[in-house]
Amino acid sequence: MSLEYELPLMSLIFCIIISLVYFFKTRVRYIENKAYEVILIFSVLSSLFDTIVHLISSTSTLEELNSKYYFIVDTLNKIISSFYVGIFLCLLLYIILISNEKIRNKPKRIIVFFSIMNILYFIITLFTHVIIFEVGYVRNTTGLTIELAYTIISILIFITLIISIKSLMKNRTDKRYYISFFITILLIFLIIISEVAKGIIIYDLAMALLCYIMYFTIENPDLKMVEQLTKANMQAEKANRAKSDFLSSMSHEIRTPL
Repeated sequence: MSLEYELPLMSLIFCIIISLVYFFKTRVRYIENKAYEVILIFSVLSSLFDTIVHLISSTSTLEELNSKYYFIVDTLNKIISSFYVGIFLCLLLYIILISNEKIRNKPKRIIVFFSIMNILYFIITLFTHVIIFEVGYVRNTTGLTIELAYTIISILIFITLIISIKSLMKNRTDKRYYISFFITILLIFLIIISEVAKGIIIYDLAMALLCYIMYFTIENPDLKMVEQLTKANMQAEKANRAKSDFLSSMSHEIRTPL
């Protein structure tokens, strides 16, 4: 199996590890972190399905892919593209929630709106198609499904960048906005690599790196908050102990005869 087919599997393992670390450790439950949790789940699922697609591709002829296995490959590609759109919708949602306090306090409407958008996108892909092609020993997919995903994701990244730039102009110390710049630069870099080395599967790798960077962007404020809460609890306990000792001492003095 060549590197182009191993990358989705490597990305899958990486995303699973990050997800396990994130979900099984103590953290502060901010509403914007829910968007990251969906990104983790979608990244795991998209990497899993992409691994299946490329395993089928690596063990089949082009003729078999365009006949015997076409329905499976076509359907999985539509699901994967919907996951990718969902990931970038969640990234946009994350940036909006940390930027707008009013929406952050009442996020239900925008969450429902973004969920409907993602479902509508998947429904639209049902009327599109995937073209499986081969260049040398490399197989890849194109077609309206892929082009539609590229277009929607590009629009979402552009909106995310605009909001991030405006927010950074107001608060330049908030490093959470750097995620949108990082993912844009990363995607451009990976697209260049994919053009040079045809067939390299860049999308799962990009999602895995996005999960990794967002994990540490979210984790650092969480750790600080946990430390602050721990210190506050310790100070409260000390104050309660001092108060109890004082009351106990006063009670003892009152009971003790002169």
